[in-house]
Amino acid sequence: MALKKPYEMDRVWRDFEPTDESLSHLDGPAYGESSKSCFSITGESLLSTKNPNHYREIRGEQDWASWKTDCVPAVTSTSKPSFSFLMCPRKEISEGDPKEFARVQHYRMALSWIPIQKAKFKDVLTRMHVPSVFMDMVKRPRTVFKKLKSSVQGQPCEVYILSVDSILTQYTAMSITYFPKTQQVFGLFLGYGSPDDVTNMASKLFNNRAFVNNPFVLVSAFLELERKHRLRQVDNMVDGLRIKISKGQHIQKSNKETSDDQPETFYELYNQVGVLRSQLNMWKLQLDKLLIACLTLPPFNTLGTEGFMLEPADYVTEIREIFEESAMRCENVMQATSLAFQKELAEVARQDSKVAIGDAQQMKAIALLTMCFLPATAVAGFMDAPVYDWENKGHYFWYIAGPLTGAVMLMYLVWTTVLKTR
Repeated sequence: MALKKPYEMDRVWRDFEPTDESLSHLDGPAYGESSKSCFSITGESLLSTKNPNHYREIRGEQDWASWKTDCVPAVTSTSKPSFSFLMCPRKEISEGDPKEFARVQHYRMALSWIPIQKAKFKDVLTRMHVPSVFMDMVKRPRTVFKKLKSSVQGQPCEVYILSVDSILTQYTAMSITYFPKTQQVFGLFLGYGSPDDVTNMASKLFNNRAFVNNPFVLVSAFLELERKHRLRQVDNMVDGLRIKISKGQHIQKSNKETSDDQPETFYELYNQVGVLRSQLNMWKLQLDKLLIACLTLPPFNTLGTEGFMLEPADYVTEIREIFEESAMRCENVMQATSLAFQKELAEVARQDSKVAIGDAQQMKAIALLTMCFLPATAVAGFMDAPVYDWENKGHYFWYIAGPLTGAVMLMYLVWTTVLKTR
């Protein structure tokens, strides 16, 4: 399909130099607002420490100035292999934030929040060689993997972009720029939500400190963090839905019996499981794309310097299988929920049938009583009219009402017999 506007292609292949347009959606901290720290990890720091949770905290102006000097090497034809990684926080969402969607915490602009002023962050993007397409993508994060090829100052490079859809909890995004000739890696991670995210990422990089010049080490660290968040979310939602089914909270009850936790929460949770299943399936598609990119990457180590070497393709295949299994778990619990609803609807239908049968029997009894007494009532009303003189002729009532009632009952018997023989 052809692009409708000429500049749409430029949005994909734009230069690395960030423009005001690509940063227009970013929002920095307000005056006096406190924010989380950023964290930096370099190849030199990984090799010079025995602490698996070693990282550099960046918060004030002095920290950012020293980071530019110590942590971001230049890219030239004579540059030595290096590794530079920066983690930035995700915006905190308060309970009173109207943009928070209940328990999903769907806030699309959270990754567009930056911990420093926009002009300074622009310099960070330039030094970390982050392409503008990455900043365009965080306007509305979605589950995606991209590999782009370009060059910076005449040096060819490869760009790997990973992102998690903002409809999920713990959504993140990362850009990795790799220079094959100089073996330099620059990574920018957006959206860490807790100190555990930082320590998990640092520990993963520490275990692979001898291989950080391989861009797939950062890719695998991102996937490990995403796998951890997603499996925890699958466990919580699937178990939560099963518990609600076992407690019968999928059944609509009266207002007096309905607590704040049901039934709305049950339907909401069911919807969230469906969204999670769709995103896990989306991850499988992205991992298929990543498998193709793995063909050009060298093997790396996932268990430290003494561990086994692992081919990137084998690792991605394993992660894909884990996500596929998680998607199947979501599918199974959704099917179980559907069966529970069908069982409940069948029970409601049976109860309705019993009520309908009871009502029909009552109507039949009323009809029989009416047929018994209506002819006699009609005869009595006729005899009470001042048309004929029925004085001392009350026995005529029985002569007329008896046969008439018998005729009516005979007609009813014949009618019901004919209906049964049809």
